[in-house]
Amino acid sequence: MATSSARVASRLEIDDVLHRYCTAIDTRDFVALAAAFTTDAQFILPGQPAVVGNLAIAESVRRSTEPRSWQQHFLTVCQVSFKADDRVETLSYLMSHKTFIDEPDRVSQLCGRYVDELRLIEGKWLIASKRLYVGWVEDRRYPQDPAVSTDRYGSGATAPGTNS
Repeated sequence: MATSSARVASRLEIDDVLHRYCTAIDTRDFVALAAAFTTDAQFILPGQPAVVGNLAIAESVRRSTEPRSWQQHFLTVCQVSFKADDRVETLSYLMSHKTFIDEPDRVSQLCGRYVDELRLIEGKWLIASKRLYVGWVEDRRYPQDPAVSTDRYGSGATAPGTNS
């Protein structure tokens, strides 16, 4: 069993990779997104077959987010359960807000949970399985101010620490 200080360090690294997953989607950094997953990872969305493999996951997310002009994830990692020194299961709460290129006054909000399995591979925690449970989705029409950014990250900037 790992020492308690090693578990704390792992917990911080696990939290970091789960948040990097969100940032990669929000900034459309699909290289970083693929890097957050194991090569044989599974991505499971409600009512859809699992997407298998980190590159297939990144491509699936790229296709599904293409119509969005803005997306922003808010993630809270609620539980990290060590199943072994190199395997954990996590529960995270999610709020996701998005707007759409072809419907600029449409705002969508999703509330849900992620249940993830992460594995420690060559010293790095990676997502081996990500399952989304949707609590509710709310779509509404709301006229947007002209100052609202249509740039997917704002002013052409990239997120700190991303590959773009």
